[in-house]
Amino acid sequence: MMWRHRFRGRTRRARPAGTVPLAALRPGERAEVVAFDVSSPRRLQRLSTLGLVPGVELVLRQIFPAYVVGLGETELALDCGRADEILVRRLGPARPIGGARWRRGRAGRG
Repeated sequence: MMWRHRFRGRTRRARPAGTVPLAALRPGERAEVVAFDVSSPRRLQRLSTLGLVPGVELVLRQIFPAYVVGLGETELALDCGRADEILVRRLGPARPIGGARWRRGRAGRG
């Protein structure tokens, strides 16, 4: 059972343990979507249509002027309000795309 409390004039559910809002991440951090704190079913349906469902892994790419998250090969731009509604569990720093290794020096030199 989730306890409800008042926050900024609307009723919100208590957060699951170990989760933070997407807006609390730093650029480059990986996270797993755990839950949503949305006030309407339409908004929840919209987020799931975009691919944001519990269990999906994402990478926060940027935070200004909008929050940009990478979901596999897809990138989504979210405003601050939507970023606060997505609850995630931190997984650590971003991994290189496609399993490539980070290289030092100029391109073409190993």
